[in-house]
Amino acid sequence: MPMRKLIITGVFFLLALVLTACGQSANNGNSGERGSAGEQLKPSVKGVKDVDVVNTHGSIEGIENMEAYYEKVQNDDAAEIRIVHYTIEGDPIITDLAYKDGVVDIKYDTSKDKFGSGEIFTTRCARFVKEVNPANTSYIAVDCDNEPIGMDEVLTIHYNVALQDRFEFRLNYGKQLENEVASKPNMKNEEGETAASTGKIKLIENAVMKQEVYKKLVFANYLEEKSFTKSCGGEEAIQYDLLVYINGAEREFHWSACDDGKDAVKFNEIAEYIISEADKPPAENPETIVQGYVLEVKDDTLLIGEDMNRLDYVVMKDEIKKSGIGIFNMQFTLLEGVDSKSFAEGDKIKASLNEDKSGETPSKAKVKDIEKIESFQ
Repeated sequence: MPMRKLIITGVFFLLALVLTACGQSANNGNSGERGSAGEQLKPSVKGVKDVDVVNTHGSIEGIENMEAYYEKVQNDDAAEIRIVHYTIEGDPIITDLAYKDGVVDIKYDTSKDKFGSGEIFTTRCARFVKEVNPANTSYIAVDCDNEPIGMDEVLTIHYNVALQDRFEFRLNYGKQLENEVASKPNMKNEEGETAASTGKIKLIENAVMKQEVYKKLVFANYLEEKSFTKSCGGEEAIQYDLLVYINGAEREFHWSACDDGKDAVKFNEIAEYIISEADKPPAENPETIVQGYVLEVKDDTLLIGEDMNRLDYVVMKDEIKKSGIGIFNMQFTLLEGVDSKSFAEGDKIKASLNEDKSGETPSKAKVKDIEKIESFQ
């Protein structure tokens, strides 16, 4: 089977995620199927049975099922999972993974894609890995016998908040929603209303923290309708109201802390994270951290691609040498002041910076500390 992972695919998924966010209306949190926190509810796809994960142009349902499969593979337990990726035209592409005795068998079914080949392809892979980056998390099959470069990206979750035109949030919590944490002062909804807060108002304008909140919302699949209950706990129950501004739209979620449904559990974790971060004293000089693959080593500098996973690196490294970085929609950074003898192309590094990155392409920055995470030379 031709390799399904192309760099441009990631760009389309990101674009689609933005467009999906812009087209969403406000959500009052009262629709959809409920399930307790421990219950693994399966997504529904018309004409396809037993689906565990659905990727609709970057909006992903069933991430917890993907993680459960990965954990079983790591524990050497037999496991199966079915993933559906929707094409731009809205047709489902089915990917079935089955792990047993150290081998991952993958079947790609394109028979329901009206604009595709309609074929069914199979491959066998020796490893299944998860790669977590600041801007994405990927599940990748490695050492595959029918893939041109021996790897296939099974699923990638994108959560780079810097790619959004606007992302802000406001959380009110308490028995009467009397407390407020916001990422921007005097935030208003579409009706021009601010929160009716009577308690302590806290601001969080830390970019690292905002990135983490956005990541948690993406993992909670916040663009889809949620099922919450407001009836548990009575008047003594702690209430949450979360208003999310994404590009030109807004989403509102209201739930009770005592709600034990799967959606509420995820949103409780988001609320608790926001509140805990708001209680911390602000850092005087928060460090900027970058992570990525080394594309070029020259003098005392490293050129890295920040948004890459291992498959991106293998696909792009030769093309970058031939055509340059300008053809790719990624963040590239020149790290200066590095002992370049300690690093090679293909190393994955994590570095803290002495300063903010410049606004050039590629951006430039002086390195404070740097470490090699792994290597794919």
